Amino acid sequence: MKNSIHYSPEAQNDLDEIWEYITFELCNTQAAENTVNKIMDTVDELENFSEIGAPLSSVTDIESDYRFLTSGNYMVWIYVNTLDKKSRKVMLLF
Repeated sequence: MKNSIHYSPEAQNDLDEIWEYITFELCNTQAAENTVNKIMDTVDELENFSEIGAPLSSVTDIESDYRFLTSGNYMVWIYVNTLDKKSRKVMLLF
């Protein structure tokens, strides 16, 4: 069974802002599409490999249910639902 991935509203907004910045400020629509697609492809890997990404505790002394991945210049934060290990909530930070 595949894991469930849920994009937070903030993550969806971040993807839109990344696309808009690259498209309008850098004048490169193709790069915008490639960047957003690469981020989403990275997140899609969670469907089959639920434990990818480093735990937050690997870089700080804080224990939490957060993990992170990198995709190019972007960090993808993943919240792991401890009650349902098959659910992932995605947030983006750049």
